Amino acid sequence: NMRFRASAALARYGVEEAFQELLRSVKNRVSEKTKGAKLVAIWEASIPFLGIAGDKRAVPALVEVLKDKNATLDALIGALRALERIGDKSVVPDIKEFLKRDDLPTKRVLQSSSALLKDMSPAVDDAKWQIELASAETLLSLGVPIDEVRQIVEPHLKDNRAYVRRYASKILSM
Repeated sequence: NMRFRASAALARYGVEEAFQELLRSVKNRVSEKTKGAKLVAIWEASIPFLGIAGDKRAVPALVEVLKDKNATLDALIGALRALERIGDKSVVPDIKEFLKRDDLPTKRVLQSSSALLKDMSPAVDDAKWQIELASAETLLSLGVPIDEVRQIVEPHLKDNRAYVRRYASKILSM
């Protein structure tokens, strides 16, 4: 865990060994958990830092995350964001293919911290919008024409959740 934290801190400054450690964690799906408020596998926690490092050598590993049928919702969104930060336009076909998957994890279980709710079933949100809008935003930043991105975003302009509609509108106004 200390190795991960040191690598995450140093990768943003271009320290090669730190980048390699983060990349290894993602490629090997290191399952050891991070310590902190939210326990997450080190390989998933490494994804955003690969984006921050901005090194194109991480692209193949991040694209593999998009293809991974066992990747969590947060890992997939993190990989999209990391690819956006790296800015390699060659991933556009991979993101478009990713959006065609019919097996994406689209349920987000919302955490309840109230002791009164401990015996109730947790609330579940349909999070497909998160995947689709993160993909749209990434594609737009990689130079995909707005008319093409609009096809992904428009269904979310009519979502019954105001925060989804606002996010969709924001993307189209970029």
